[in-house]
Amino acid sequence: NALLGAYKQHINTITSTLAGNTRYHVLAAKSRGYASSLEQALAPYNIPLSVYDNLISTLRQELTPLQDYLDFRRQILGYDNLHFYDLFVPLVKGKSREYTFEEAKDIVLEAVAPLGAEYQKTMSRAFSERWIDIYPNKGKGTGAYATGVYGKHPYCLLNFSGTLDDLSTIIHELGHAMHSFYSDSNQPFVNAAYCIFTAEVASTVNENLLFHYMLDKVKTPEEKADLLCGHLDGIRSTLYRQGFFADFERYAHQLVEADEPMVPQVLCEAYAKLYELYHGPDFVVDDALTYEWSRIPHFYRPFYVYQYATGISAAICLARGMLKEGEPKVKDYLNFLKSGGSNDPIELLKGAGVDLSTTAPIIAAVDDFRETLAELKKVMKDIH
Repeated sequence: NALLGAYKQHINTITSTLAGNTRYHVLAAKSRGYASSLEQALAPYNIPLSVYDNLISTLRQELTPLQDYLDFRRQILGYDNLHFYDLFVPLVKGKSREYTFEEAKDIVLEAVAPLGAEYQKTMSRAFSERWIDIYPNKGKGTGAYATGVYGKHPYCLLNFSGTLDDLSTIIHELGHAMHSFYSDSNQPFVNAAYCIFTAEVASTVNENLLFHYMLDKVKTPEEKADLLCGHLDGIRSTLYRQGFFADFERYAHQLVEADEPMVPQVLCEAYAKLYELYHGPDFVVDDALTYEWSRIPHFYRPFYVYQYATGISAAICLARGMLKEGEPKVKDYLNFLKSGGSNDPIELLKGAGVDLSTTAPIIAAVDDFRETLAELKKVMKDIH
């Protein structure tokens, strides 16, 4: 309430700002001969409109697993209904394990073993050659980040504090770093930069490899449940939540394209209806939550967020393929990393074995979510 209530106080100004930004992109698209601002946003990378439409339509058809998870969470917590803030309450009681940075380093290097000795050896250089700024510090930015520097090694910024999430963050950012390293090492400068559509794939592949590695090493039901919860919340927040944002964003642009007024009440009502659709009848859409859209900065860079959802879908398919089929799939994946921005992103991913012009990767990600939930339900029975 404190956070979103502050946005509510300024909702007229924020709406006007977003409306102006959206009108600019709609007008620019029309003046350049595009049928919509969505078409203009996808055109530079030759991404078919069907990729965006398939994501939204498939998620809308596959909401049952998400709602089953929310209902299971509600039951475990012992509530009659669920609020947004309840999504962040741990389902497993007790203190989670903490890791030193040395332990974290060893774990993430072992987790990427399926990608081969060369990949492991190169990634180990990030630790031995000081590619990483590790700990929080005075004046240092929060969060985590990775950036490539052509002709030099990549750099990573972390704020490591020893949690399981920090392990995922390390391997995620090093996924970006390795993508940049392989791309820069194999492509001329003009083709080395890769777009966001492929950028989130390499990082999330590494996260999935870490998940499967840790799952094989668990010693207690509590540890296993913690891992499964983390994996579910990762898919929920990256596939379903970002898909939800993409759904709302498309509606906002269509509103402007139809010359309808973009006013706070219209946007808040649409946002609430989407929450009801995605999260089901036992999820309470608090008044403050209807203003959440106003604090999403990505909406000012049109049709950006959907790439998180397509990225995790591709990553889940790639990681599972490599773990099941081994070297042939690993070779295809490493060739994808080495390709940088040398082709359209859809074609690059096809070469790695994932076709995002179809619904198959989205469905595979949903299936992974469904299977993980089934496993969590079994483990939680053992705990209770």
